[in-house]
Amino acid sequence: MTVDSTQTLTQPDDDYANGIAGFLSEVWGQEVTINGFGRMTGGNARTTWRFHATTPTRRHRMVLRVAAGPALELAEFRREFDALTVAFDAGLPVPEPLWHIEEERWLGASFVLIAEVPNCLSSNHARDLSPGVGHTLFAEGMEVLGRLAAVDLAAVELPSGIEQSSPESCAREQLDAWADLYEANEIHPNPIGRVALQWLRANPPAAASKLALVHGDYRLGNLLYDNDGHLRAVLDWEMAHLGDPLEDLAWTIDVRQDADHPVLAWGVADPAQAVELWQASSGLEVDTDSLRWWQVFVAFKALTIWTMSGHNFATQPQKRLIDGRMGWVLVERQQRILVDLLSPHSEHHYYWHGEH
Repeated sequence: MTVDSTQTLTQPDDDYANGIAGFLSEVWGQEVTINGFGRMTGGNARTTWRFHATTPTRRHRMVLRVAAGPALELAEFRREFDALTVAFDAGLPVPEPLWHIEEERWLGASFVLIAEVPNCLSSNHARDLSPGVGHTLFAEGMEVLGRLAAVDLAAVELPSGIEQSSPESCAREQLDAWADLYEANEIHPNPIGRVALQWLRANPPAAASKLALVHGDYRLGNLLYDNDGHLRAVLDWEMAHLGDPLEDLAWTIDVRQDADHPVLAWGVADPAQAVELWQASSGLEVDTDSLRWWQVFVAFKALTIWTMSGHNFATQPQKRLIDGRMGWVLVERQQRILVDLLSPHSEHHYYWHGEH
């Protein structure tokens, strides 16, 4: 096994590159050369690396996913890989899943390898998109989200990494899981977060209209697209689970997606259009009361993620500036969003409330 020497690599690049070369050499039964190995931008709970793996008979473009740190580990790799496999087998535009490896002898941690989707663009902000590209990507993104909601799980042999659930229990299960994370990472008492949690417990939604595979972080920044805005792949399935498909819909229209355009889904379009496109693609009708519950839930979920980041920044010896920013600036903004959602006196500047 060899690593291309034309590129100067720094830790952990060379360790990872050599580890992956060793792994692929073993599974393919021939010497593998790794070149073009480099970290991709984005990602907080996972670090992502792109590379070419070459043997005397083949050349593959691959992507490596490794955990960024235990404080932001929101899901096991097995669940992420299995959810990606279900989506791939259902014909959705996702990268091809290749290997999920629990053994730590290769990289010192478990990892996932997927096929690279080449020649794509990505963006976290609508301001980086032309209007035409933004609207094309938005329309296709909502159509794909509806297709995900429509996947017939009864016809799918679900892998072992995806925990079972039911239409009646999924909301409570998600709330309990995120409440546990919030309470374990709360640095100091946060009355807004606590009130939101009380409201969610006191006002449970109706049972889901169907049990679906929920992506859990469906947003602009997790999509790959071409120069014309056509969607090529949905990435980052680390928070995927079985649940109410309204959770994905609420997450994708949540105002935290684009601070520049808080009344627009993804900073691109009216949330009512998102709901309309999603309904047409999924074949499901949106219950507005349930959608409101899920809007409050995803706002609380986001607050929990920012709170986890703040806890990480406060307690870990190695400080990441992104954790500090999320644990301070985004926690403050998320509290304002929750007040806007829950206060009867709010003028609702922060969220789309539809027919509520």
